[in-house]
Amino acid sequence: MEKVSTVIKCMDFRQDGFFKKWLKDNGWENSDIISVAGSVKELVGEKEDIRNWLLNMIKISRDGHNSREVILTTHSTCGAYAIENEEEEKEIQLKDMEKAESLIRE
Repeated sequence: MEKVSTVIKCMDFRQDGFFKKWLKDNGWENSDIISVAGSVKELVGEKEDIRNWLLNMIKISRDGHNSREVILTTHSTCGAYAIENEEEEKEIQLKDMEKAESLIRE
């Protein structure tokens, strides 16, 4: 069976042009892609229904396609974060990714 990954990404259309190429270049072309505004921001956010939906999508990928790794992505100038300072945005996104990793591992 081929290796499958689960990717959580922002739905921002500006990523579409290069995103699949980036996945392929990094050996993740066989990925279930979960696309949601703000990506990990929603996974660690206060909306329990969205968090549960995302965790269920990860479970479906794991159970249905034998995915054994989750790739978390964010991007600069993300409208869901709405932070003008890119360094501040990056810092918050990295913290959110750490929280998301812990949540997924649970």
